[in-house]
Amino acid sequence: MKKIISDLIRQSNSIAIGGHVRPDGDCVGSCMGMYSYIAEHFPDKEVDVYLTDIPAAFDFIVCDEALEHGHQGDYDLYIAQDCGDVDRLEGSIEKFQSAKNTICIDHHISNTEFADHNYVVPEASSASELICTLLPIEEMSEFTAKALYTGIIHDTGVFRHSCTGRQTMEIAGKLIEKGFDFGKIIDESFYQKTYKQLKCMGYCLENAVSEYDGKLCYAVADYEFINSTGATSEHFEGTIDQMRTTEGVEVALLLTEYNPGEVKVSMRSNQYVDVSKIAVANGGGGHVRAAGATIRKPIDEALATVKELIWTEL
Repeated sequence: MKKIISDLIRQSNSIAIGGHVRPDGDCVGSCMGMYSYIAEHFPDKEVDVYLTDIPAAFDFIVCDEALEHGHQGDYDLYIAQDCGDVDRLEGSIEKFQSAKNTICIDHHISNTEFADHNYVVPEASSASELICTLLPIEEMSEFTAKALYTGIIHDTGVFRHSCTGRQTMEIAGKLIEKGFDFGKIIDESFYQKTYKQLKCMGYCLENAVSEYDGKLCYAVADYEFINSTGATSEHFEGTIDQMRTTEGVEVALLLTEYNPGEVKVSMRSNQYVDVSKIAVANGGGGHVRAAGATIRKPIDEALATVKELIWTEL
């Protein structure tokens, strides 16, 4: 697969790179890392990145020129990264479908292998880690390494999650040898919160509910709250992870309703519940310990649906 991907990149004059809707650190980091590597090593190629609503916390690894999309016509190659299903390539599905060749680089266990060439490794910590197994780290610039390191720390929870392995740590060590301030990246993109994020997290934690002998902890931010505060998904970053660390909790659940009757469900588990199964059952996907879905029902019904599935796993 490494040779196939390398050959396709070399043979393509126009390349699109895209990730999933509401991009997180791994999505942004892997896409910008791949973009910068190709742009630096193949300056004659036309490369565009398709990401929307990038959180401000990742501005330091965003290449503005990558988002300008000056290409006309079909791309020679589309590389989908950190995306388990073609429908989650919001804003660029048609670009993917019309491309002459397509690649998917992903680590979601629910991946549908929708590309011509699929490099899907569920055991990997992140798409950013996978890119480091495909591209030579010794040839990466400091910027490329910084973007990929950012992706790794966000999907591993700064190396705390069970997806972290020996390879993850070895790759991270090689990346930081490029000389960037890795401590600053961790503090400012992972731990640092805006005032609005603190308010949204505070609201969820204050109204969190504990059920099933403390094994389930969930919180709901309905449309009324979100509409009145102007909150976005960015403002709930870190909330569910805080709930997951509550003593005795196996599953943490966060429901946010940005549009009436359209509920985003985020799930985390600690030891034995496979939340990806629950997500897939509701049209979503993800990982064994972190997954999500969008349920188009009133928020009370969405909560009841997910709780019933969680109960069968507890």
